[in-house]
Amino acid sequence: MSDKQQETIEKHEQADIHHSQLILDLNGPFVLHVKNDKVCIHAPICPEHFANLLTDTNDISMSGLTEAALPQDEGGEGWVYELSFELKRSGMCDSNPKEMLRISYPFVGIPETNCGFVFIAPRPDAIVALHPEPIWIHQHGSQRFVDDQAAAKSQIVDGARARGLRLVYNDCYSKPKVENICFPAGQDPVCFDKVDFRTKGLHPAYRSMTLRFAANHATSDEHHEDAYNCFQNMRVMVAGSDPENWDIDCWRVDFCSLTREHTRARKDGEEPLSLFNLTGRHPNDCGALMLVIQEP
Repeated sequence: MSDKQQETIEKHEQADIHHSQLILDLNGPFVLHVKNDKVCIHAPICPEHFANLLTDTNDISMSGLTEAALPQDEGGEGWVYELSFELKRSGMCDSNPKEMLRISYPFVGIPETNCGFVFIAPRPDAIVALHPEPIWIHQHGSQRFVDDQAAAKSQIVDGARARGLRLVYNDCYSKPKVENICFPAGQDPVCFDKVDFRTKGLHPAYRSMTLRFAANHATSDEHHEDAYNCFQNMRVMVAGSDPENWDIDCWRVDFCSLTREHTRARKDGEEPLSLFNLTGRHPNDCGALMLVIQEP
């Protein structure tokens, strides 16, 4: 890259972006509740899991509960963060139920005191599936199951679904702001004042951030123990809010092994699924899939 090209890129990076796309990537065991103009991203209470917000410039550690707090009507408080910016509303939030675990049904919501933390954001224009992982789920008598018609008919999910999600906002008209709007008494709020959401090295630039929630493991989760525990904690968190209608904690779940090639033939003409890990020492997320509750 020439000096002139580098100088041009730096000028664009330093300039204030008025109108751009905004991308929020999610990596970790999250439950998303999409309702009206908001999406509430709930992290379950998982031991030894930590959260951070990353941009091209910043890496900010976020606090959360390590055990359930007292109910709010008894003075309990949780950790709640909110992302806000000026945006242009489009139609419905697009997502593909064949690529993620999505349930479309009215839901009362999850109290912040039952979560590790809650991250509130505007409703995105689209939710895109990332990092597909093989999973097998049986409805097992639960009243609620996924939207995928084939899975709903057979009462079984058997294939790859997203453990990462990308929230896409097509029209962001102001600098995003993240605030720690609620936190337990005696704790200090997390400060996001100096976060720079601009992408570096791209023109035209857009805004982006990644919300990550993962365990600090020295080795990979070879037998998926962490994935099982996190996914169960997610479903218990949902079921605890409305046990009569949302008993998804009784789903039967099995994670396919990622340490060997998985080549089981697929139905309806799809290519065989072939997922495997490369050898070598590298960090691994637990692989628990995300759950999207998208109210009709």
